[in-house]
Amino acid sequence: ALFEERLDHLLRLGTPCALLLLDLDNFAQFNARYGERAGDDLLMLAGRLLREGLRADDEGFRRAGDELALVLPKLDR
Repeated sequence: ALFEERLDHLLRLGTPCALLLLDLDNFAQFNARYGERAGDDLLMLAGRLLREGLRADDEGFRRAGDELALVLPKLDR
């Protein structure tokens, strides 16, 4: 819900932004082979790597399962 709230807030303000939706390929197979703990570690690593490339106003979210979203406001600057 936090993702939807943030996106809705930016849209109401008329803030130019981009939305990137990411899906980790073969995540279910990874989880089945290596276990849920390893899957959680993989998601945390993916999140950390994505955050390293974000600007101060950008935000990352886990949507569901292996789906991640990045909200990148103020791209007109």
